[in-house]
Amino acid sequence: MLRKIVWAGALGIILIVGYSIPKNTMEKITTLRYFPSFISDPLIHVFTFGFFSLLLGWIFFKKNKGHFPYIKLLIYSIGFGFIIELFQLILPFRAFEFIDFIWDVAGILIALGIIFVFDVITKNRVVKTL
Repeated sequence: MLRKIVWAGALGIILIVGYSIPKNTMEKITTLRYFPSFISDPLIHVFTFGFFSLLLGWIFFKKNKGHFPYIKLLIYSIGFGFIIELFQLILPFRAFEFIDFIWDVAGILIALGIIFVFDVITKNRVVKTL
């Protein structure tokens, strides 16, 4: 359990550091020859916050022994995304962009959908074995 919390914390720190990189530096990175051209800023937001929410959901799922707190995950994940956007507001080389927050929420909702499907499948498996 502690190992999962450490992974979620490490990913949170990576997200904070990654979203603190100056925007013009990120544009240089994404235009490099070996960087996949289909990866865009919205996709990065969706994937990073989706993965963060899945990891956080995994912790909550194991901690609550199968009873999943969807609202708690939604509040924590959206709150973290909003805090990162507010953090970018105080950085001189970044800016608060509401559309980035919308993409963060999209990734979180996709992750919640995946968790819901997993939750339904595992509960059906338990019911069928009883």
